Amino acid sequence: MKRLLIPLLILLILGCGRSFTGLGSVDLQVSSITFHDSHPATITGILPSGKPAQFAAAADSPLIEGMKLICTVQQDTSGIEQVNRMADYPISCERIDGETAIVEIFHNGMVWRPEYRYIEENGTQTVYASAAITNMSIQTWQADTLRFLAPDRSQVTAAIGRITVRQGVSRFPWWNAYAGRQQHIIRYGWPVPGKWNPLTAVVCPGKGRVESWTGRIFENGDTLFFPADSLLDISLDWEQGASDYQCFLTAKSHANQQMEWKVLWPETLPRGAEIEPGPDSFQIQPEQSVTLLYKEVY
Repeated sequence: MKRLLIPLLILLILGCGRSFTGLGSVDLQVSSITFHDSHPATITGILPSGKPAQFAAAADSPLIEGMKLICTVQQDTSGIEQVNRMADYPISCERIDGETAIVEIFHNGMVWRPEYRYIEENGTQTVYASAAITNMSIQTWQADTLRFLAPDRSQVTAAIGRITVRQGVSRFPWWNAYAGRQQHIIRYGWPVPGKWNPLTAVVCPGKGRVESWTGRIFENGDTLFFPADSLLDISLDWEQGASDYQCFLTAKSHANQQMEWKVLWPETLPRGAEIEPGPDSFQIQPEQSVTLLYKEVY
């Protein structure tokens, strides 16, 4: 709303019915919140009493992207067009058969992302997946259902029950599964094409759904791969020969302990070169650099 500067004419049109606080978390009986990774969240709730136009007029958050009022055929919808003209965001209205009005608020500042953690404790290795919600709406919400969508709008998972979404970051458990021990590998061309990728791999046959669009985890069969760029920097130099390139793959460790890395050499490159590989693995100390030699033959 244009910062509460609603003309007296609009107030007269709306009348003096129920007083709304302007907070959707208070004025609505929220049934569900649907979270996206970057799009506005959809908050769906019942308006137990009062005119829908009065609720829309009271709502005053710069994070609201839009609003949809779903009114019953018997409901008084006067004033909605006037409020829509004054609003900083679009307000639509439709009528349905029903007993109560339903409100959908499209709210910025409320997003989710999948998080995956590998924890080794007491000789047992487990991968934990959770749905992490960031709530910057300056409101604490309660809903019966939370839905979490992928970028293609398909549902990834849901949480059911009377759930509280507090301000800041909240994490909701999703799935967990036993895993094997970590193995640190360097792999060319996957998951990021055209480069050497440091990865931490764990076998996890009981894993649940994996969302690779986050860039924080990848899967291949029963194996999960976590990017390990924070543990190892990789750079590549080369010298050109008559029919080949002498390549110098330099790795610098940022781990706090000695680590062993396995190198998965490709047989060929997409551009047609055959690989004469270097060593299959190497050990490296913290802040130490190791250079591996190999050839690209054309």
